[in-house]
Amino acid sequence: MRTSLIKHAMLGSSALIALVVTNPATAQIDLTTSADATPALSEIIVTARRQEETLKDVPTSITVFDATKLLQGGISDTADYFLMTPNVSISETGTRGDNAISIRGISGLGGGGSSSFGLYIDQVNVMPMVSNPHLQDVERIEVLRGPQGTFFGRNAAGGAINMTTFAPRDTLEGKAFLELGNFETYEGAVTLNAPISDSLFFRGTAYYFTSEGSIKNVNPVGGTDNQRNFNGRIAARFVASEQLTIDVSATYADEKSGLETGVPTGKLSVGSIGLWGLNAINEVPFYPLNQNKVNNDNPKSTDYSYYIINGRMNYDFGPVKLTSVTGYARGNRNQVGDVDATSFDAVNLTRLADIEFFTQELRLASNLDSKLNWTLGGIFVDEKATSNLDVILGAFNPLGAPANFLIVRTLDTSSSTSWALFGEADLDVNDRLTITYGARYSNDKPAQEQVGINGTPNGPVETVSPKKSASFNNLSNKVAATYEVTPEVSAYLLGSQGYRAGGVQLNPALVNPEYAPEKLWNYEAGLKGTAFNGRLRFAASAFYIDWKDLQVRSVVQGRAPNGAIVITTGIENAAKASSRGFELELDVKVTNEFTLGGGLGYTYAQYDNYKDAVVDGAISSIDLSGKQLLDAPKLTANAFAQYDFTLRGGSSFIRGEFAHVASKATSNLVYVPADKFPVPFDFSFPFQVPAFEVWNIRAGTKMGKFNISAYVENLFGKNYYTGTYDDLFASGVHVRVHPRKIGARLGVAF
Repeated sequence: MRTSLIKHAMLGSSALIALVVTNPATAQIDLTTSADATPALSEIIVTARRQEETLKDVPTSITVFDATKLLQGGISDTADYFLMTPNVSISETGTRGDNAISIRGISGLGGGGSSSFGLYIDQVNVMPMVSNPHLQDVERIEVLRGPQGTFFGRNAAGGAINMTTFAPRDTLEGKAFLELGNFETYEGAVTLNAPISDSLFFRGTAYYFTSEGSIKNVNPVGGTDNQRNFNGRIAARFVASEQLTIDVSATYADEKSGLETGVPTGKLSVGSIGLWGLNAINEVPFYPLNQNKVNNDNPKSTDYSYYIINGRMNYDFGPVKLTSVTGYARGNRNQVGDVDATSFDAVNLTRLADIEFFTQELRLASNLDSKLNWTLGGIFVDEKATSNLDVILGAFNPLGAPANFLIVRTLDTSSSTSWALFGEADLDVNDRLTITYGARYSNDKPAQEQVGINGTPNGPVETVSPKKSASFNNLSNKVAATYEVTPEVSAYLLGSQGYRAGGVQLNPALVNPEYAPEKLWNYEAGLKGTAFNGRLRFAASAFYIDWKDLQVRSVVQGRAPNGAIVITTGIENAAKASSRGFELELDVKVTNEFTLGGGLGYTYAQYDNYKDAVVDGAISSIDLSGKQLLDAPKLTANAFAQYDFTLRGGSSFIRGEFAHVASKATSNLVYVPADKFPVPFDFSFPFQVPAFEVWNIRAGTKMGKFNISAYVENLFGKNYYTGTYDDLFASGVHVRVHPRKIGARLGVAF
């Protein structure tokens, strides 16, 4: 079925694109007999290269969600828009802010301390602070696939998410909504835009969300998976002159949650087996028979709050334009409660984390109508983080220790400073051909230290790991050629390098505490544009990625305090991988009322050379060469159909959505033969995530200033999960559940 789907999609899209490209006159053919009454799809503007351009002029693979798509698609967080993006996968945990991302098979699968992606909000990378922000008053989201080193810098080897919020403007206007859903879910937001003078404008947004959650704790004193979230942003724009514009914004968020939104699988992790034995404690049914029950004796809570200050200045000198982007953020996360996930008072934890960063970027760009256009820039980033973890045994712990016994305490301190110089230039060879070259030189200096305390029968033992630091330099290149096939269609070739910063590790036995950066080359060809008077929009791309020096856990040579050579485990650059595939996206305005769209992604990502992989619990290293990369489903597909009509004088719509994600592995445990464990064990469940499909339906109407809509997500109530999570749970690894969601929204614009 999968092969047939890919084959038919490729054949159909190839025929359509070939028809448009080889016969430009085809673009004048009407899709229906009522073509004159059928408007074109709206033009898509992106800022992937830090300037406003049409989508077809940018030589990279991008999926774009504008404000209308976000609203009509009910998109409110990362999982929503990733599900509708080809070749993007998300592995969810029990809390909304701890998800892992994979784009074209590239992820942080092997370890290491930095991300493989950048998440930019109004040009500031907030990934160190938040990976899943609430999406309120957002003008546009761009998901960029492949390395984005020139403008988005280090740790964007897999891609980048570029978000743009609505800027303050010179009109008095506002909007608000109230939404109600099952599981006692309520949310609402209000946005107000106000001009203070002819040159000063303000805009503010406040959002609140509360839900009792879908998980039922059968233990009356163990708490629930309730959530209480607040998010607010205030922005100001000062147009000092025709040349100078200044934007400033402040964002604050406070997210409180109880238990994780997940249920036990009954399959213990390797770490849990060492603590609890081979069999999970069975107090409630296990997934998939169980979709909503846990038995936790101790309430768990996570309180995460942060603020972000963003300042941008643009000055037009005439021939050149200067841009300054300043960002500062600070956040803290407090987590307390149950670790064993049973009715026994066995293990509890307290985890406190604090993070802070500052970033300053300057760019100078040409501003002339010439054959050569360029951008030069530099950036400085300073990050600091601390993490305190206490693991405390309860009265019924497996070690027989007294209640409130402190078994582990760690205090981690890390920092990173980075600077980079970058530039990119476009040369118009002729009216149709543009050559692009970009480069970025980066310097990264990570540092880390730790104080640890281990509880023993003879009292606590302190271990101090002194500060270790390293310095890494990298030059990333980008070369592209864009050819305008017709005024509506462009083709491109792209070669771009990606870079993920190296780091340090504190294991005292390691001879070399450093691990080097990851590097990759992405080779890509694409075709994108519009046809049929702008009523069909398409984008197709094919890629090959060569990924080297993966930061992975391996067996490495170490040295004991007495000087003897020992074998230990650590992170090193030991693996090589590759990924190849394609993306296809289509939007069709069939008639004035009927719109179709969708996307298809295929990725074949594998370890090319990983012969001595260390997999927790295995009695020897494993050869993973030829195995599928983690979090890399081969097939992702999505589609929607929307019918617009008039109901009692109001503009109305009904919309159906579909998404399919193929099977994927979330742990290398699935590749270990059962006889490679001390006791034969099969980890294919739950770490081999099954393929799943999701159907949604939405409808709404707008009458004057008011609009009302309703939705059903996961219409058929399919059981599925996208990832796993574990805190040494005695009831087994947990998975996040996705029950059917039903809700309605009332909105007003003024």
